[in-house]
Amino acid sequence: MESTLRWILRLSALYDLGAFAVLLAMPAWLFVLFSHPRPENPFLFRLAGLPLLMAPVVYWMASNRPLERPSLVRASVRLRVVGALGITAVVLWHRPPGALAYWSFVVADLMWAGLVAWQWKRTATRVVGRV
Repeated sequence: MESTLRWILRLSALYDLGAFAVLLAMPAWLFVLFSHPRPENPFLFRLAGLPLLMAPVVYWMASNRPLERPSLVRASVRLRVVGALGITAVVLWHRPPGALAYWSFVVADLMWAGLVAWQWKRTATRVVGRV
């Protein structure tokens, strides 16, 4: 059980790091996907991806010993939910042309949060007897 939680947290971290790498590379297909023009100065575009570099640190730390670090497991879930809410707010506020691509990130964040929360509940309840 704990190993499943560990792997979900690690895959979640790798997912964010992969997204960060794509943002840094700024491939042409990314701008087509988001219906967004390529920025003349990529600094702010790349800077916006920094949460994708920072949050995986929490996910990975939680994955090392999830039963001994429940606060990091809960923080991992909360970071995903906050990310989904933040993206939702920005998409609803600005209504960008490539909104479907942004909604996919909301769904992904909620999926990762749900998987971690579900597996955490299963693991903590069976192994420790607490949630």
